[in-house]
Amino acid sequence: MLTHLEPWRSQWAASGNAFEIDFTPDYQLLREAGFNVLAYDLRNHGLSGEGNGGITSNGIYEARDIVGSLNYVRSRPDTRDVAIGLFSRCMGGCSTFAAMAQFPGAFDSVRCLVAAQPVTPRSQESASIEALSL
Repeated sequence: MLTHLEPWRSQWAASGNAFEIDFTPDYQLLREAGFNVLAYDLRNHGLSGEGNGGITSNGIYEARDIVGSLNYVRSRPDTRDVAIGLFSRCMGGCSTFAAMAQFPGAFDSVRCLVAAQPVTPRSQESASIEALSL
């Protein structure tokens, strides 16, 4: 997580989130346990490209990145038949929940989800609940 660097430090300073978190040790543990790991930045975060005019939606638009990652894994000859489990952190968790509401069919063969520390602002809680009830 790059919130210790600009421009993300300024963008997230009000939340108190201005420090680096190294996720690499967790990924290493998963690899050592024999799992394939796909790690990526959501649009407009980290070193990823810009999408949606630079707007961060806390999951609503980023949900497409979750579905895109599932499609990518399913399209590769070396991973298309593997069991899929998701380890979604922070806004990645929010994005995964939004993706599940928007694109439920994309999760038909997903065996498990671990959502560590999802954060959802109150302004999106009602929208998420409404989307899940559709």
